[in-house]
Amino acid sequence: MTQTQVSDPSRTSEQAAATPAETPQFVAAPDQVFSELGGEAVIMHLQSGTYFGLNEVGAFLWQQLQEPKSVAALCEALQAEYDVSREVCQPDIEALLQQFQDSQLIEVANEAHT
Repeated sequence: MTQTQVSDPSRTSEQAAATPAETPQFVAAPDQVFSELGGEAVIMHLQSGTYFGLNEVGAFLWQQLQEPKSVAALCEALQAEYDVSREVCQPDIEALLQQFQDSQLIEVANEAHT
């Protein structure tokens, strides 16, 4: 899997207003198993055998990642479910997505494959 930076603070506001086709969309990788346990969840990466535990909010976001979603879409879904501001949820989502990428649990759905 190719590592893709989740956010780039050096982008200008014009660059940040990219078309939806240019906005990275993240999706759960196929090489994992997910199980919910009383509101929390566990993901196991099948190739490495590594377990990843999630709290209720992380489990909610993982459920959202069963279909390709952008950071903005994930933040909107989280705001609709929980009382949280965009200023709080966006950096937390970006950090979680980076952890998922580092653990090879998600892929960039719209990344060009050559």
